[in-house]
Amino acid sequence: MRQPVGPAAGDRPWLFLRGAPAVRAFVLVVVPALLLPAGSCISRQQSYIDILIALYVKSLKRRLIASRPSAQAAGGKTMHRHRAGPIAALAAALLLSLGAQGATLARATLTVTDLEASLAFYRDLLGFRVAARMDYDTPALRRMFRIPPGATPTLVLLDGEGQPRALGLVAADGLAVDREANRSHAPALVVNIDAIAEVDRRLRAAGTPVVVPPTPLKAFDGRVMGTEAMYLDPDGVRIVLFDVAGGSATEPEPQSKE
Repeated sequence: MRQPVGPAAGDRPWLFLRGAPAVRAFVLVVVPALLLPAGSCISRQQSYIDILIALYVKSLKRRLIASRPSAQAAGGKTMHRHRAGPIAALAAALLLSLGAQGATLARATLTVTDLEASLAFYRDLLGFRVAARMDYDTPALRRMFRIPPGATPTLVLLDGEGQPRALGLVAADGLAVDREANRSHAPALVVNIDAIAEVDRRLRAAGTPVVVPPTPLKAFDGRVMGTEAMYLDPDGVRIVLFDVAGGSATEPEPQSKE
């Protein structure tokens, strides 16, 4: 009596690759998504993907080699039972779950001339919270922010609402900031807030330059989504404030013309 041919010994740890599609999807997609959450190291994500692909290719090669004798006995006709469609779908879902092809904004970092004045603006007036403050002197930071020789740079990291270390401030003795360049060429920093009327009152009382007073924020179809305004921080960086109606913290999306 012919004995059923089981998986090779080397394949046994990976029997889930032969299981039901739901089982494979859970093991290959849900488990990695839990183990490697958003923001985890990209190298870890890529290593996991490389190992998974190598294991599947190894298992597939062994199955193809094992099927050759039976294929020759059947007159050279080979029945390909392993389809690539489900595996491709799982691989695509895996990549999406790990975020391996995307990018996220880790932090906006500004050079400032007066650290205490900038802290008073971002912390006391806008509501950011200080997460860390340190003397942070590295060759890379010196090159990126043009720290003067002999000066020790200070880095302050600020938390936003639900956004840890969303903003960084770098200051050092003798560090020059071109206010005119900030006002005319630099991009704006957009901040979502609540109660823009109260924030506007605090900013005006502190003497903050107002570029655009609180104005209705309109969607592309003309609907009023909330209120927006623009100010200048102590170094002339443009700060746009959004107070979106309904508690949404995103910019209104373009509306379809269909």
